Amino acid sequence: MKHSQVLETNSDSPVTAIASERGPSSVLLASFADGVIKVFDRRLEEEDAVVRSFNEHTNWIQNVRWHPQFGNQFLSARLVSVFAAAMGWLKVLH
Repeated sequence: MKHSQVLETNSDSPVTAIASERGPSSVLLASFADGVIKVFDRRLEEEDAVVRSFNEHTNWIQNVRWHPQFGNQFLSARLVSVFAAAMGWLKVLH
């Protein structure tokens, strides 16, 4: 049986991508149209679920994914122009 959960994003910007770790995990990433990436811990109360925010991007993030081998790193891609997208490793989560 699948369960759904509502999490407060604390953002006025729309969510552009969501990624969870492989297997059973309580941690997920969400990217936003304003360039912010947030790490959520679903074990916490809704208002406390955002445990970390990254503001390195300045505009719309197209996608976000956990690194396939290093669970404390993730990759994000943002829209640079209509014709190109920039991709790069973002910070290691501590």
